[in-house]
Amino acid sequence: MYREIMIKALSEFVGKTVEEIEEVIKENSDNAIYQWHTIANVNKFYEETDVYMYGLIDFCNTSRINKVIYPIKDSVGAKILDFGAGIGMIGLAVAENNDVDYYDVPSKTQEFAKHLVTKFKQKVNFITEEKMRDTTYDIIICMDVLEHLENPMKTVKMLTGLLRPKGIFLTSGLDFSMGPSAPMHLPENVQYKEEYIKYISDNYYLGFYHPTPAEIIYAWTKK
Repeated sequence: MYREIMIKALSEFVGKTVEEIEEVIKENSDNAIYQWHTIANVNKFYEETDVYMYGLIDFCNTSRINKVIYPIKDSVGAKILDFGAGIGMIGLAVAENNDVDYYDVPSKTQEFAKHLVTKFKQKVNFITEEKMRDTTYDIIICMDVLEHLENPMKTVKMLTGLLRPKGIFLTSGLDFSMGPSAPMHLPENVQYKEEYIKYISDNYYLGFYHPTPAEIIYAWTKK
């Protein structure tokens, strides 16, 4: 049911039929690779590409979201940042009982996220980088983002600096899939893994779990 609802929402948003959406989704991995190698630079790729509107429908399915948010599923009244939020489904999953800020680069994907927030009648704040840096949070979600960044440690230190005492930093692991099938996962980021683990371990209590056999989610709690 979730997938049908999301595809219908995307159909409404882009003006394509459900059948056309399904065809685009089938070709989406190849389209992502083509656009990555065609568009001039990393920032421009994320600003202009439409592949995440399609790809995240299956990737952010209800089952996976429920597993991802497990450490914070019972949170009430928390100030939450969903960083690199994509189509916004993780933030939407916790928006009913919390105050959620959405941050991502301006893009077609972000516009679709705004459409979903309106459609599902949830309150999510779409904020600027300036506003984000001027706010503190009880929970920061950074899922499937670090592997895409040119300097992930700079972002980790910035984000964790926004956490309130005993705040939670919820992020995916750094065992990125690399290679020609995922060129947007920057291979140079592998060198940051050891530094990342040391930095977080020195300042946060470590918690982690496996929502799927192949996936690690870290739930770091500020000391």
